[in-house]
Amino acid sequence: MKHLLALIALAAASLGGLQATVFLQDNFPTDGSLVGTTPAVGGIWTILSGTADTLVVSGNKLQIQDANTEDAKSDFPALQTADLFVGFTLNMSAANLPSTTVEYFSSFRSTTGYDGRILAVRPAGTAAGKFRLGISNTTEASVNWASDLDPGVDYRVVVKFTQNGVNDFVTLWVGPASEASTSVSTAAAAINTGLSGFAFRQAAATGDMAVDHLVVGTTFAEAVVPEPSTRVLLGTGAIVLLWGRRCARRIKC
Repeated sequence: MKHLLALIALAAASLGGLQATVFLQDNFPTDGSLVGTTPAVGGIWTILSGTADTLVVSGNKLQIQDANTEDAKSDFPALQTADLFVGFTLNMSAANLPSTTVEYFSSFRSTTGYDGRILAVRPAGTAAGKFRLGISNTTEASVNWASDLDPGVDYRVVVKFTQNGVNDFVTLWVGPASEASTSVSTAAAAINTGLSGFAFRQAAATGDMAVDHLVVGTTFAEAVVPEPSTRVLLGTGAIVLLWGRRCARRIKC
């Protein structure tokens, strides 16, 4: 048994090292106003603009509603100049889809403003009752996901901000299996000098949506798979399973 405990401790320490590259993680565990809460990883959520206490959490999901105006951000501990990924699960309300007016509902924060914007859109060609997602560098001129998406369905959304200060661009995946999955990207441009946080925005035309399992990190895997704490549990469970099989074969435990 002491050997099993040592293995579990080693696995936890190893997986914990992976979490060092996570700058923001929030599963929104507390109902009520988002502003003033502290994510599992990252800076306290603070208001950027709008009417206070209208960006709220309900049922472990952040509720973004286009009738409200509050925007909020969580800052990173320091400017991040390497590529960053953000992943979250999005469920759009069928009762209030995005309008044809293009607005963004989340973005990275940088030294120059709101960059790497993620938009809910309904461009020409979108079927009735459907919506799409889009991305942009710094404006509302978006590059859109090519396929219609259904309201009431959970989609894992992953966005990569590739940055070097000269040829920066943004890439979007919806429900990817790997980084090689279908994606769309913006054109490269010099758009920032370092990322400082991540923000959510409520504005007319975005529609109503619920967001959960937010992760910002330095790898695709961190953005697309379960949150780091879950990975620790999965890793520990795998060790216990292997240990049990070893004991079943009558090898000394």
